Amino acid sequence: GLTVLLGMTVVVFSLPAVYESYATLLIQQSDITPEMLGGAGTKEFVEQRLQQTRDLVMNAKNAGALIKKYNLYSDQGDKLSDDDKFALMNESVLIRPQVTGVVDPRSMRGADLTYAFDVAFQYGDPTVARDVAADIASQFTSAGATRTKAEAVRTSNFLKTESERLASVLRDQ
Repeated sequence: GLTVLLGMTVVVFSLPAVYESYATLLIQQSDITPEMLGGAGTKEFVEQRLQQTRDLVMNAKNAGALIKKYNLYSDQGDKLSDDDKFALMNESVLIRPQVTGVVDPRSMRGADLTYAFDVAFQYGDPTVARDVAADIASQFTSAGATRTKAEAVRTSNFLKTESERLASVLRDQ
């Protein structure tokens, strides 16, 4: 037992330190539900939307820019290609939804509600981990704002079309 404990202690202390920095972003719920839009919008699950936003934010261009800006993975020299660095970057970025239990007022059933999510970055240097996590969180916020604007335009167009349709129905009566 003492040998195993000593061996485990040596292994633990010989591994390089990996720091994780994260930012918690709250999810703003839409005031207009898909039901109010007559089913015009598809009701997406938050996790799917988070994955879509992650794919948008962590594309090769953005990840490459972060790798260059913070000189990530330079300690491994020329051993890594750009694709390898991109793969390491994707493995180091974590998205963790924060979920709580709620009661759906329409059906009175219990449900899980994702109200926020953590964007985390793991790296060997704590300062770099913090800076990259902040940069990624900023990109998530920008992507969310862009998506919200697009949804607002789509909702506005739908409501305009519906008001014109209802106005013509009222004129015909």
